[in-house]
Amino acid sequence: MFRALARWLFRLWLMPLAGLAVLRAGLSLVFTPRSEPLLEAAVREALSGEGATVLPALLASFDRHLYHHEHDGPGWSDQQLPRLWSTVRALAEKMGCPPPDALHLSVEPGNLLAWCSKSQGGPLRRHVALSLLDLRLLSLDEARAVMAHEIAHAGFEHSLRNELHARHAALMEAVIEALPFPLGLPVHLARALHALGEARGAHDDEREADRRAALAVGGNHVASALRRTYLGGPALARVFALVLSRAEAGPRVPLRLAEAAFHLYRGAALPSLERAAAREAQVPGPHHPSLPDRVAQAEGLAPKSGIGPGTPFIDAYPELLAAEELLTQTYFPGAPAHARSDASTLKRRALAARLGQGRR
Repeated sequence: MFRALARWLFRLWLMPLAGLAVLRAGLSLVFTPRSEPLLEAAVREALSGEGATVLPALLASFDRHLYHHEHDGPGWSDQQLPRLWSTVRALAEKMGCPPPDALHLSVEPGNLLAWCSKSQGGPLRRHVALSLLDLRLLSLDEARAVMAHEIAHAGFEHSLRNELHARHAALMEAVIEALPFPLGLPVHLARALHALGEARGAHDDEREADRRAALAVGGNHVASALRRTYLGGPALARVFALVLSRAEAGPRVPLRLAEAAFHLYRGAALPSLERAAAREAQVPGPHHPSLPDRVAQAEGLAPKSGIGPGTPFIDAYPELLAAEELLTQTYFPGAPAHARSDASTLKRRALAARLGQGRR
């Protein structure tokens, strides 16, 4: 509410200022002799001062036609991932939102995100990215909870709202710098209202995505998935970095990077990282509530028995093994086929021992 009010006030104040700038430009053109240098000078003068910022800022405030994301792309098709696409569409239907238009996969930890994009003249496209390494931590029902969370972000266009808020915060700052006192006072008020709305609504999108996921798959599965991903994330990142660096330096590379990192993670205890993750999870972030708050909200919603108690996520989607092999090849494009293999038990023990040197 505060952010919408701030945008309304911002636009309301800019409209007459922009109108004056346009009027001044018109009058300058009418009363300026028709010589080309003088015309250029008149236009430049008419759009100088506050007009140079006010008019573009007003136009940018209403612009909602284009939005790009650095990871835009076609993603994986439903021919490549039929089971996963079927699950994604079913979850979207349960939550009452449009399904994503593109699914992206990653073998790196932490790549669980969603966004929307729109190109010139094109339709809005919703994207969901999934980390195969993060999802290997989870049971089938927990993974469905994580997927539902990201689908909700994309389906309810949270990234578009966030872009709108960030754009207006930047526009208000630019106009405040350009306008002399006291013309900038209403924009100061609009910025203060906008900042209040940002502070009060910083966690709204995450709470909504958690709630919708819990209603779709069960609050118990959302709570369990949150605990696993929060507390296991730093250790997964450490393990993945080690597996990748050893593969880049050694004569052989894993057939599937996420699989190799996950096997090492299961055999390597990293208590210091787990303790640090547990401490950090108690503190809310800029966009995420604290882990206890998120778990409490999820557990306050109805639990569900699930569709595959105890079933590992990856076992339900064997098609992802082939996708992971293709993704792994992008890290080692020059490695011949005979140099690709799953990490042996002996190699995993050696890597685990190396990890253990850093334990505290």
